[in-house]
Amino acid sequence: MHNFITYIVTAYNEEKNLSKTVQEILKLETIFPKYEILIINDGSIDNTQSVIEKLKKKYKKVRNITHKNNKGFGATYRTGFQNAKGKYCILIPGDNAHPAHTVIPILKKASTVDIIIPYTINPEARSEIRQLLSKIFAFSINLISGLNIRYYNGLVLHRTNLLNVVNSETSGYAYQAEILVKLLKSGATFEQVGTLISERETGNTKAFEVKNILKVLYAYFIIIRFCWIPFNNKRKKLIKAVSHFKKNYDIKK
Repeated sequence: MHNFITYIVTAYNEEKNLSKTVQEILKLETIFPKYEILIINDGSIDNTQSVIEKLKKKYKKVRNITHKNNKGFGATYRTGFQNAKGKYCILIPGDNAHPAHTVIPILKKASTVDIIIPYTINPEARSEIRQLLSKIFAFSINLISGLNIRYYNGLVLHRTNLLNVVNSETSGYAYQAEILVKLLKSGATFEQVGTLISERETGNTKAFEVKNILKVLYAYFIIIRFCWIPFNNKRKKLIKAVSHFKKNYDIKK
Protein backbone atom coordinates (compact mmCIF):
# COMPACT_ATOMS: atom_id res chain seq x y z
CA MET A 1 0.00 0.00 0.00
CA HIS A 2 3.09 2.24 -0.12
CA ASN A 3 2.20 5.61 -1.69
CA PHE A 4 -1.26 4.30 -2.64
CA ILE A 5 -4.54 6.14 -2.12
CA THR A 6 -8.16 5.04 -2.42
CA TYR A 7 -10.68 7.61 -3.58
CA ILE A 8 -14.02 6.51 -2.14
CA VAL A 9 -16.72 7.92 -4.42
CA THR A 10 -20.22 7.82 -2.96
CA ALA A 11 -23.09 7.83 -5.42
CA TYR A 12 -26.82 7.93 -4.81
CA ASN A 13 -28.74 8.89 -7.96
CA GLU A 14 -25.73 10.70 -9.44
CA GLU A 15 -26.02 9.62 -13.07
CA LYS A 16 -25.49 13.21 -14.31
CA ASN A 17 -22.51 14.02 -12.08
CA LEU A 18 -20.54 10.80 -11.62
CA SER A 19 -18.48 10.81 -14.84
CA LYS A 20 -17.37 14.40 -14.23
CA THR A 21 -16.42 13.48 -10.66
CA VAL A 22 -14.17 10.69 -11.92
CA GLN A 23 -12.61 13.04 -14.49
CA GLU A 24 -11.65 15.43 -11.69
CA ILE A 25 -10.07 12.60 -9.68
CA LEU A 26 -8.00 11.54 -12.68
CA LYS A 27 -6.40 15.01 -12.64
CA LEU A 28 -4.89 14.15 -9.24
CA GLU A 29 -2.61 11.47 -10.70
CA THR A 30 0.42 13.77 -10.44
CA ILE A 31 0.02 13.85 -6.63
CA PHE A 32 -0.65 10.13 -6.15
CA PRO A 33 0.39 8.12 -9.23
CA LYS A 34 -0.77 4.93 -7.48
CA TYR A 35 -4.46 5.04 -6.75
CA GLU A 36 -7.83 3.37 -7.11
CA ILE A 37 -11.30 4.84 -7.51
CA LEU A 38 -13.80 2.83 -5.49
CA ILE A 39 -17.36 3.83 -6.39
CA ILE A 40 -20.04 2.86 -3.90
CA ASN A 41 -23.51 2.91 -5.43
CA ASP A 42 -25.82 3.40 -2.45
CA GLY A 43 -28.98 1.82 -3.86
CA SER A 44 -29.51 4.30 -6.70
CA ILE A 45 -32.78 4.06 -8.61
CA ASP A 46 -31.68 6.05 -11.66
CA ASN A 47 -29.02 5.09 -14.24
CA THR A 48 -26.06 5.50 -11.87
CA GLN A 49 -25.07 1.81 -12.14
CA SER A 50 -25.03 1.98 -15.95
CA VAL A 51 -22.68 4.96 -15.74
CA ILE A 52 -20.45 3.02 -13.34
CA GLU A 53 -20.25 0.04 -15.69
CA LYS A 54 -19.09 2.33 -18.52
CA LEU A 55 -16.47 3.90 -16.27
CA LYS A 56 -15.16 0.47 -15.24
CA LYS A 57 -14.71 -0.50 -18.88
CA LYS A 58 -12.96 2.75 -19.70
CA TYR A 59 -10.68 3.00 -16.64
CA LYS A 60 -8.90 0.00 -15.12
CA LYS A 61 -8.45 1.76 -11.78
CA VAL A 62 -12.21 2.08 -11.23
CA ARG A 63 -13.98 -0.61 -9.22
CA ASN A 64 -17.42 -0.77 -7.71
CA ILE A 65 -19.50 -2.03 -4.80
CA THR A 66 -23.28 -1.66 -4.94
CA HIS A 67 -25.73 -1.57 -2.04
CA LYS A 68 -29.03 -3.19 -2.93
CA ASN A 69 -30.82 -0.60 -0.79
CA ASN A 70 -30.01 2.95 0.24
CA LYS A 71 -28.07 2.81 3.52
CA GLY A 72 -26.98 6.41 3.99
CA PHE A 73 -23.86 8.50 3.51
CA GLY A 74 -22.00 7.22 6.56
CA ALA A 75 -22.74 3.58 5.83
CA THR A 76 -21.56 4.07 2.26
CA TYR A 77 -18.30 5.58 3.48
CA ARG A 78 -17.86 2.66 5.88
CA THR A 79 -18.27 0.19 3.02
CA GLY A 80 -15.62 2.17 1.17
CA PHE A 81 -12.88 2.26 3.78
CA GLN A 82 -13.48 -1.35 4.82
CA ASN A 83 -12.78 -2.40 1.23
CA ALA A 84 -10.10 0.16 0.39
CA LYS A 85 -6.70 -1.11 -0.79
CA GLY A 86 -4.88 2.19 -0.36
CA LYS A 87 -2.59 3.24 2.48
CA TYR A 88 -4.65 6.44 2.56
CA CYS A 89 -8.28 7.03 1.72
CA ILE A 90 -10.44 10.06 1.12
CA LEU A 91 -14.12 10.36 0.31
CA ILE A 92 -15.09 12.28 -2.83
CA PRO A 93 -18.89 12.65 -3.19
CA GLY A 94 -20.14 11.76 -6.65
CA ASP A 95 -21.92 15.11 -7.06
CA ASN A 96 -18.97 16.79 -8.83
CA ALA A 97 -18.82 19.53 -6.19
CA HIS A 98 -15.11 19.08 -5.49
CA PRO A 99 -12.86 19.98 -8.45
CA ALA A 100 -9.32 18.63 -8.44
CA HIS A 101 -7.73 21.92 -7.35
CA THR A 102 -9.78 21.88 -4.13
CA VAL A 103 -8.45 18.43 -3.20
CA ILE A 104 -4.76 18.98 -3.94
CA PRO A 105 -3.95 20.90 -0.69
CA ILE A 106 -5.32 17.94 1.29
CA LEU A 107 -3.36 15.29 -0.61
CA LYS A 108 -0.08 17.19 -0.32
CA LYS A 109 -0.22 16.82 3.47
CA ALA A 110 -0.89 13.07 3.39
CA SER A 111 2.32 11.84 5.01
CA THR A 112 2.61 14.42 7.80
CA VAL A 113 0.05 13.21 10.38
CA ASP A 114 -2.64 10.56 10.85
CA ILE A 115 -5.55 12.70 9.64
CA ILE A 116 -5.82 15.75 7.36
CA ILE A 117 -8.95 17.79 8.12
CA PRO A 118 -9.92 20.44 5.56
CA TYR A 119 -11.88 23.58 6.34
CA THR A 120 -13.51 25.95 3.88
CA ILE A 121 -11.85 29.24 3.03
CA ASN A 122 -14.72 30.37 0.80
CA PRO A 123 -17.89 29.55 2.82
CA GLU A 124 -19.76 32.17 0.78
CA ALA A 125 -19.90 29.61 -2.04
CA ARG A 126 -22.83 28.09 -0.19
CA SER A 127 -26.12 29.55 0.95
CA GLU A 128 -26.31 31.55 4.16
CA ILE A 129 -28.48 28.90 5.80
CA ARG A 130 -25.92 26.16 5.02
CA GLN A 131 -23.14 28.37 6.37
CA LEU A 132 -25.08 28.94 9.58
CA LEU A 133 -25.88 25.26 10.03
CA SER A 134 -22.24 24.29 9.47
CA LYS A 135 -21.10 26.79 12.10
CA ILE A 136 -23.70 25.57 14.60
CA PHE A 137 -22.76 21.95 13.94
CA ALA A 138 -19.01 22.54 14.39
CA PHE A 139 -19.56 24.66 17.51
CA SER A 140 -21.83 22.07 19.13
CA ILE A 141 -19.53 19.12 18.37
CA ASN A 142 -16.55 21.07 19.72
CA LEU A 143 -18.55 21.93 22.84
CA ILE A 144 -19.44 18.29 23.42
CA SER A 145 -15.98 16.90 22.67
CA GLY A 146 -13.64 19.61 23.91
CA LEU A 147 -11.97 19.74 20.48
CA ASN A 148 -11.37 22.80 18.32
CA ILE A 149 -12.06 21.65 14.76
CA ARG A 150 -13.11 24.29 12.23
CA TYR A 151 -15.14 22.03 9.95
CA TYR A 152 -16.33 18.45 10.34
CA ASN A 153 -17.98 17.81 6.97
CA GLY A 154 -15.12 18.15 4.53
CA LEU A 155 -13.04 15.70 2.50
CA VAL A 156 -11.04 14.27 5.38
CA LEU A 157 -7.99 12.17 4.50
CA HIS A 158 -7.24 9.21 6.78
CA ARG A 159 -4.70 6.46 7.07
CA THR A 160 -6.90 3.54 6.06
CA ASN A 161 -5.70 1.10 8.72
CA LEU A 162 -6.41 3.65 11.43
CA LEU A 163 -9.98 4.09 10.17
CA ASN A 164 -10.52 0.38 10.52
CA VAL A 165 -9.93 0.42 14.29
CA VAL A 166 -12.94 2.73 14.77
CA ASN A 167 -16.33 1.26 15.55
CA SER A 168 -18.26 3.65 13.30
CA GLU A 169 -21.92 3.60 14.35
CA THR A 170 -23.38 6.49 12.37
CA SER A 171 -24.85 6.01 8.90
CA GLY A 172 -25.94 9.60 8.20
CA TYR A 173 -24.18 12.84 7.24
CA ALA A 174 -22.54 13.25 10.67
CA TYR A 175 -20.45 10.12 10.11
CA GLN A 176 -17.19 12.07 9.85
CA ALA A 177 -17.80 14.00 13.08
CA GLU A 178 -18.23 10.73 14.96
CA ILE A 179 -15.06 9.23 13.45
CA LEU A 180 -12.97 12.36 14.05
CA VAL A 181 -14.09 12.78 17.66
CA LYS A 182 -13.36 9.14 18.44
CA LEU A 183 -9.93 9.10 16.80
CA LEU A 184 -8.74 12.51 18.00
CA LYS A 185 -9.87 11.88 21.58
CA SER A 186 -7.95 8.59 21.39
CA GLY A 187 -4.62 10.11 20.39
CA ALA A 188 -4.57 10.32 16.59
CA THR A 189 -2.59 13.25 15.20
CA PHE A 190 -4.10 15.72 12.76
CA GLU A 191 -3.62 18.91 10.78
CA GLN A 192 -6.26 21.32 9.50
CA VAL A 193 -5.87 22.63 5.95
CA GLY A 194 -7.77 25.43 4.23
CA THR A 195 -9.35 24.55 0.91
CA LEU A 196 -12.03 25.77 -1.49
CA ILE A 197 -15.53 24.37 -1.94
CA SER A 198 -18.06 24.61 -4.75
CA GLU A 199 -21.68 23.60 -5.21
CA ARG A 200 -22.95 20.60 -7.13
CA GLU A 201 -23.83 21.31 -10.77
CA THR A 202 -27.08 19.33 -10.95
CA GLY A 203 -29.50 17.74 -8.48
CA ASN A 204 -30.19 18.62 -4.88
CA THR A 205 -28.44 17.72 -1.64
CA LYS A 206 -30.10 14.99 0.44
CA ALA A 207 -28.71 16.34 3.72
CA PHE A 208 -31.95 18.05 4.76
CA GLU A 209 -34.24 15.06 4.32
CA VAL A 210 -36.02 14.09 7.57
CA LYS A 211 -34.35 10.68 7.79
CA ASN A 212 -30.92 12.29 7.50
CA ILE A 213 -31.70 14.91 10.16
CA LEU A 214 -32.70 12.08 12.53
CA LYS A 215 -29.43 10.30 11.79
CA VAL A 216 -27.50 13.46 12.69
CA LEU A 217 -29.34 13.62 16.02
CA TYR A 218 -28.39 10.00 16.65
CA ALA A 219 -24.76 10.90 15.93
CA TYR A 220 -24.92 13.53 18.68
CA PHE A 221 -26.02 10.80 21.08
CA ILE A 222 -23.11 8.56 20.01
CA ILE A 223 -20.58 11.36 20.47
CA ILE A 224 -21.97 12.41 23.86
CA ARG A 225 -21.91 8.80 25.07
CA PHE A 226 -18.31 8.37 23.91
CA CYS A 227 -17.03 11.62 25.44
CA TRP A 228 -19.03 11.98 28.62
CA ILE A 229 -19.65 8.55 30.13
CA PRO A 230 -16.95 7.87 32.78
CA PHE A 231 -14.88 4.71 32.31
CA ASN A 232 -16.29 4.23 28.80
CA ASN A 233 -15.08 0.80 27.68
CA LYS A 234 -15.39 1.65 24.00
CA ARG A 235 -13.16 4.67 24.49
CA LYS A 236 -10.59 2.65 26.46
CA LYS A 237 -10.45 0.01 23.73
CA LEU A 238 -10.06 2.62 20.99
CA ILE A 239 -7.29 4.46 22.86
CA LYS A 240 -5.45 1.15 23.16
CA ALA A 241 -6.04 0.32 19.48
CA VAL A 242 -4.83 3.73 18.28
CA SER A 243 -1.75 3.49 20.50
CA HIS A 244 -0.97 0.02 19.14
CA PHE A 245 -1.46 1.26 15.59
CA LYS A 246 0.90 4.20 16.02
CA LYS A 247 3.62 2.02 17.55
CA ASN A 248 3.50 -0.54 14.74
CA TYR A 249 2.72 1.56 11.69
CA ASP A 250 5.25 3.19 9.37
CA ILE A 251 4.00 6.78 9.05
CA LYS A 252 6.34 7.59 6.19
CA LYS A 253 5.08 7.64 2.65
